[in-house]
Amino acid sequence: WTPYLEIPDVSVLAERLPSVPEEAARLRSLVEGYEGTPLARGQLLYPGRQLRLTRWPRPDAPLVQLEGGSAATNALLADQCVLSPGPIWVFRIRDELRANEVRGKFLRPGEHYILLAREALAELPSWIAPTNGSSMQGAHAYSANAPLVFNTADETSLEALGLGAVTDVLIRPAALPPASWDGEGAADWLAGEQPILAISSSRAVAKGIITLNGVPHLIPWPASEREVFLELSDLDVGSHQVGVSLFSDVINRPVAAGSLQIVIRSPPVRLPAGSFGEGLMIMASPAHPTLSELWDGRAVLEVRGPQGVEIELEAALADGSSRSVRHRTNARLPIEATQWGRHTSELHEDEDLLSFYDSAESCIITVRHPRLGAVTLRAEREFAPLRWIAGRRGGAPQLRLLNNSESAATVSIFEFAHPDRQIPVELNEVSEITWPAGGLVVAEAGTASASNVLPPRIRHPTDLESLNVRGLTPGPRTSGEVRRLLGISASWATASLPADPFAATGSLHVQQAIAGHIAALIGGGRWAALERRASDFDELRYSEVQHAVGDLRQHHVLAASLLRDVEAMLALTPQQRSMRLMRLLDTHTPNAGHGRGRFPLAQFALQLASDPASLAATSESELDLALQLLLVSTIVIRVARLLVLEVHALIEHDTGGIYRGWSWG
Repeated sequence: WTPYLEIPDVSVLAERLPSVPEEAARLRSLVEGYEGTPLARGQLLYPGRQLRLTRWPRPDAPLVQLEGGSAATNALLADQCVLSPGPIWVFRIRDELRANEVRGKFLRPGEHYILLAREALAELPSWIAPTNGSSMQGAHAYSANAPLVFNTADETSLEALGLGAVTDVLIRPAALPPASWDGEGAADWLAGEQPILAISSSRAVAKGIITLNGVPHLIPWPASEREVFLELSDLDVGSHQVGVSLFSDVINRPVAAGSLQIVIRSPPVRLPAGSFGEGLMIMASPAHPTLSELWDGRAVLEVRGPQGVEIELEAALADGSSRSVRHRTNARLPIEATQWGRHTSELHEDEDLLSFYDSAESCIITVRHPRLGAVTLRAEREFAPLRWIAGRRGGAPQLRLLNNSESAATVSIFEFAHPDRQIPVELNEVSEITWPAGGLVVAEAGTASASNVLPPRIRHPTDLESLNVRGLTPGPRTSGEVRRLLGISASWATASLPADPFAATGSLHVQQAIAGHIAALIGGGRWAALERRASDFDELRYSEVQHAVGDLRQHHVLAASLLRDVEAMLALTPQQRSMRLMRLLDTHTPNAGHGRGRFPLAQFALQLASDPASLAATSESELDLALQLLLVSTIVIRVARLLVLEVHALIEHDTGGIYRGWSWG
């Protein structure tokens, strides 16, 4: 036997506790007893997901938590997502393949059960015995083949274990069927429904005491009746315990007793993307992606269904009116998250979608099959007070500003040639801007801002020169100047890109130029000259690179060791390369000061040399500390920049960062 846990669906909390589904949509979840990788973002927003447990959950650990979630949300999950209380759990064997938990912890005569206990049980009746047929840790398993008749000794043994026996009373749902019923001691109804229970007994009964959440209610029992019906009204959302004790006229103690756990749930909303148990299902990570996340590949989808079945996959872009553009293709199930990138690439190759994307307000992904039906996932463009819409007018790229704020907007452009020089511009009467040279266009209105990269107008091959960076404004060799350059890099990196390859190319050139400019500024005159002469160090003589790294022999040895190790580092992550670089620095330049600061200086230098924008969110104090160390130990930035460019030159295909092989996500 192997235990499975059905994880909760927290999407039902969206109305009462919106922060919980919001955090569950963007954070991975951890489940106690499940030793696989953390569940992908949004998995707690889908009903019916079952996980195979390799270890019985520990009593001192929360059952479900969000990785990096807020203390309030995780405290709520720890309080609400719990197992039924132990130390013994009862599972009734339905068939040879399945046993369901009996939350009331009682056994019926003649039925077969599996018992789980945290500690080994002693003094058991003969019909309860340890079983080796359970593949779990942290619990002891027992098989229980209940006799056809419970005698006094059996009932006493069960009572000592904290369990109960049901002999002469049956409590079941009646009239309106519940949302779920385990056939034993637990049933679920939806909020607003009035549960009706049927209570029957084979004994002669004169009266009964019904307890609801510990509050007793006396009910008469009609003469000669074997069954009565009880309606429960106005139950709040949550768990309620119903206890039944039946009495006869002859003796003054219960002749039969039983219990039922009732759970009132908020009405579930069927996800358009389907749910577990349906023929088709779309799962997204994050659970509710935006249009830009889906289009840019930052969100991935999985499509679940019968193995090998061919389905139609449709992506439709729609604007605020009735216009839409569709792309259809066929695929075989399942579509894994690792395969979704191929479908995203297909969308980017569709010229109709590309030209319509910037006007689109939503993207609807639809999966269809003639017999299995259809499921959809809708991704909306996130609302923004300011937004640029890219298009073309007279063959020239142009941007149109949508201003949903209450303030007038000011607009500036930073050309590719001089990406840190601000040029104020005016929009025309329909809020559009065209600029032959292209560049980063920034609109500001009050506290709101929006930026977009406008591609240049290309009519002749010579026009491509406008994508090249001619220079950045010279500044002093200080940490403040480096912080200014980091801000510029972040502005270009976070700007929206239209569906035009020249915009992406120009933005890439700018970010690479800023990285080289920073390395030249910190690295000093000889290294700055090297940066100006060649972006690919393979064009330079080996001796030139060695001498640019430093004047001392130990610096030359460090450069030689680094170049020997580059090929071995290609398969490593950027973080792992940081550790390798740290060890080389420790070996050859032990006084470089790279072990101080909040994180290793080697990693900071590699990020600065490969993707300056990735450091923009670092606090000013941390930046100043690391930059002051680099400005003193210039050898660190030189070898870091050398490593970045060498890896970039040797890796052929990688689009994860501004330099190949250097994605810090």
